[in-house]
Amino acid sequence: MVVRTVAERFPAKVEVITAVKEGSYGPYRSVLFKRTDIQGEGAKVWRAMNPSEAEQFSKGQQVYLVPTTNKKGNPSWDIELLPEVASASKAPSTATQVIESQIAQQKPQESGLTSEQKTAIAEYVRGQADLLAYCWTVAESKLPDKSEESHRCAASTLFISAQRKFSL
Repeated sequence: MVVRTVAERFPAKVEVITAVKEGSYGPYRSVLFKRTDIQGEGAKVWRAMNPSEAEQFSKGQQVYLVPTTNKKGNPSWDIELLPEVASASKAPSTATQVIESQIAQQKPQESGLTSEQKTAIAEYVRGQADLLAYCWTVAESKLPDKSEESHRCAASTLFISAQRKFSL
């Protein structure tokens, strides 16, 4: 059994998910996680996993990396999903799809943005909404006897705090 403290979880973001590759143990996909608590080369963590495991992740998704050891006793990482963020990032709402479609249909000269910029903005906004939804869930769970207004204030404070701490 491994006993860990909460402090041994490190916030990270999914940066890259590779295509399926064939390895000596069968098909796999590599996922690059970038720690948001540190900078430099040590912030990058690559994990190879079977393709069905990799499907749980989407680019920009927030996760926690938890230090562990592999079967050979070498240092490794477990990935801990944030429940609300994980489900929200995989299934965008119809309203989100409609808004993204409207943004994409605008001509570049109308908005002054290229389609790549529009896509990047939409991804960023979706990620920020996922973070806000997660902050709301945490506020509700930590302050169960408080009013909706208290949850709103706490969620906003957590959201702004996370943005500042992790330069989002």
